[in-house]
Amino acid sequence: MQVYTQSDDPLQRTIIADLSVQLKDVYPQGTIMVVVKPLYGIAEAGAYWWSTYFKHHIEKLQMRTSTFDPCPLISTATGSGFGIVGIQTDDTLAEKKQYLNSSSQIDFNGCVLMIDNTNTIALRQKQQCVKLDIAQNQNSYIKQRARGACIATICQPEASFDLATVAQAGEPSKEEISRLNKRIIWQKENLDCGLNYVQLNMEKLKLFTLVDASFPNNKDMSLQITKSSTIRGNIVHWSSTKCKRVTRSVLASEIYAMAHGFDIAIAIGSTIDIMTERLNLPKTPIVIYIMALREAYKRGKLKDIMALREAYKRGKLKDIRWIDGRGNLADAMTKSTPNSAIATLIDTNKLTLRVQGWVNRTETKIQVT
Repeated sequence: MQVYTQSDDPLQRTIIADLSVQLKDVYPQGTIMVVVKPLYGIAEAGAYWWSTYFKHHIEKLQMRTSTFDPCPLISTATGSGFGIVGIQTDDTLAEKKQYLNSSSQIDFNGCVLMIDNTNTIALRQKQQCVKLDIAQNQNSYIKQRARGACIATICQPEASFDLATVAQAGEPSKEEISRLNKRIIWQKENLDCGLNYVQLNMEKLKLFTLVDASFPNNKDMSLQITKSSTIRGNIVHWSSTKCKRVTRSVLASEIYAMAHGFDIAIAIGSTIDIMTERLNLPKTPIVIYIMALREAYKRGKLKDIMALREAYKRGKLKDIRWIDGRGNLADAMTKSTPNSAIATLIDTNKLTLRVQGWVNRTETKIQVT
């Protein structure tokens, strides 16, 4: 008797399992088995269903994956309307339809979404901060660090640096535990701290990516790379990650930051272009902001090493601008005492940038100013 209707289909992934208790005496010690059919709970685990759902959306519904992440799918068929699907689980979870309006809120992806009469959408954490507690030892340190980092990645970018640095401690010291507890106390006292998304004019979108790199301020002398992307004041991406290399110059640190910022800018920008093309809207210009370097030749090297000259010629990149550090919101994710740029942007969805250098582009040459 077949347990599942799909048990005749081969698996799309290689799965290796230990022998069951009943079979261990039949085969030599150390024998393992390769599972080729979706039996014994594997179908529920998703090894079968992911390929089925993904193929259905691509072939039957004529959707395509975004360049930012393979899970979001965007419709391409011109006669069937416009839609975006986010595949998060391997099995189908059906719930009643929910509509976001000013009189009710909805739960979304572990968050709470609310909208007011001005069509501003508020993104807040969903009771995760209530579960936070002061870390006392290594075990509680790991648990509370994970909870705090989850909230920071969802809707609190200003907490990213502290939680990214404490994650580097395998055996935390008293100082590191104290640092984590300081951030946890802030999160518990700011339960309503989150992000707001204002309504935008789709025909005038611009993607701004701000990057920064510390030199070096991690315990092992490595640098911390941060990047943040906004669309007209709406924060859509941020990260604070440790670079494994130990650099010996500020220029090298900026090159690493520029590489990460350029990659994420192209990924997000091309995803937006898929949607705007489908809606017959113009492409979204990409502008990268980086901390100002004093010497002009270093700015030229930075652009040439990253092969951004070719991106300029092909129109993939609108501009690179060097700005004063006081306006770089990525600064908040490279140090524990940052500037006030990110707080200003979160509170007002507006940010003033002091441009100190840029690239003059013509048909014949590209000159760094």
